[in-house]
Amino acid sequence: MTGTSGQGVILAAMVLGDALTRDGYQVVQTQSYGAAARGGPTRADVIVSDAPINDLTLEEPDLMLVLSSIALERFSQYIGSKTLLVVEEQVKNNIEHEPIVIVPSTRLSVEKFGNRLYTNSVTVGFLSSILGMPSIQSLEQAVNETLRKRLEENKEAIFLGYSYGKSLESKQQI
Repeated sequence: MTGTSGQGVILAAMVLGDALTRDGYQVVQTQSYGAAARGGPTRADVIVSDAPINDLTLEEPDLMLVLSSIALERFSQYIGSKTLLVVEEQVKNNIEHEPIVIVPSTRLSVEKFGNRLYTNSVTVGFLSSILGMPSIQSLEQAVNETLRKRLEENKEAIFLGYSYGKSLESKQQI
């Protein structure tokens, strides 16, 4: 998962990792961010397996989430030929890669809540939908355990992203 500091990438990875653990997966979550408090590139890896995870080396991820152009520039060297890119629609014009899925997380957040604050939660719900994991119930539990405020709004945002992903799936756009 990549983005810009302040977009909630690390928090989203924590929620996703917690939910995947609740569903019985082995999970390792790591994070890195620049020196800037806001505005610098941020990366949070979520490694998931059915078996114990012994290697933390990330050479070519199966999926990379891209929420900002800055993050794309900084972390593009990790994109492999088979990496599925899930890209915020505002970044899509900068990418020439297949396979790619465009998600309007920011737009959905602004339309529903009046601001970008829930972009990360919308994205987590979308990822859950297209990946088939973690379950929406585990995501709700992870929000309750991980977040300290705006719990209902974040759960609503996750469901919004999940529903959007399912609508694409039903139209066979994924």
